[in-house]
Amino acid sequence: QLLHGVIADAEVEAEAKPEIGLLRPDQRLVAERVEDVEHGALGLVYPIARSTPAFLPLVAVPLLGERLTLPGVVGIATLVAGMWLVQLRPGLRRGAFGEPAARYALLTLATTVGYSLFDKAAMADLAAGPWSGPVPRAVFWNLLLWSSAGCVFSALVALHRGIAPLVAAARADLATPSRAAAVSLVGYALILQAFTLAPASYVVAVRQSSVLFALALAA
Repeated sequence: QLLHGVIADAEVEAEAKPEIGLLRPDQRLVAERVEDVEHGALGLVYPIARSTPAFLPLVAVPLLGERLTLPGVVGIATLVAGMWLVQLRPGLRRGAFGEPAARYALLTLATTVGYSLFDKAAMADLAAGPWSGPVPRAVFWNLLLWSSAGCVFSALVALHRGIAPLVAAARADLATPSRAAAVSLVGYALILQAFTLAPASYVVAVRQSSVLFALALAA
């Protein structure tokens, strides 16, 4: 009944958006939710999604036994506060925190905290024993994550859209996404390696400082 209610709401909204009305009900729901995120205030969505350093220590300290120093805590707080100050824009409505875009940002935040803890624990287990693999531990774990995610999401796309869009996208431009994937693969492998050397709370905080580099490059 809940699903039928959501679909009914999407059909009513589609009357005001004919291009969405042409989609199947499941595609319509996805399109509506994507529109929610795309039209959400980036100055609110981005800092929420990137506030992982503020919340990860709350779980990492009791669960993984991490110990943070006072300067480390001050550094994490400064980083998160600075990111919010840089991203927030005038005129932000109080009710914006209850909008769909903000809820998706909170879901992203929770997911990031979860997979960061999972990857930290996995790298700790891999680093605890001898290693004779053909590639470094971090590369192995990263390839395992990527291949698993690739299989799942490719299957989902094929299930909902068919194989044709995947083949068409690959034929249209395979080089650009391949380069982006290679850079991302190397970048996260470095993060995984850092997990073996420092607490996840510090590693994630440094990782989220990438927003400063993004702003510098965009200037």
